[in-house]
Amino acid sequence: MKESKVNYENIKTICDKLVAEGQKPTVAVIRQQLGFGSYTTITEHLRQWNKTLLVVELTEDEIAREIKLPIKNLFQKKVDHYYKEYQFKIIVLNNQLEEAYAEKIQADILCEAQADEIEKLSAGNLALRAEVDALKASLAILDGK
Repeated sequence: MKESKVNYENIKTICDKLVAEGQKPTVAVIRQQLGFGSYTTITEHLRQWNKTLLVVELTEDEIAREIKLPIKNLFQKKVDHYYKEYQFKIIVLNNQLEEAYAEKIQADILCEAQADEIEKLSAGNLALRAEVDALKASLAILDGK
């Protein structure tokens, strides 16, 4: 009877091989590998093998450290990247602002000069108007004689 050949060592060997190949040992896979055996017997030996596996227990603090550090490092890299990127953009915008301010100063100077010119022309215009009015009055006097 082939059933007698199913023992813990057979199951352990197959399970170790499956794990080394990156597969999960299941009753169906083990039975397929053996080619025989009852599911009950295989299940008992698989449970026994599972109990021998190394169980790693971590505290919440250990888990948190293992998770937080890579996330913190990744976050810091992103922050540094965007900080540098926005620092560059700020420099560019400051340069543009300085250029615009310099242009505004030039425009203010030009505007002030034009305002002075307009004031002079307006004063000249008033003087000419007064002269025209005086000439009209003289003309009216001459016309009246």
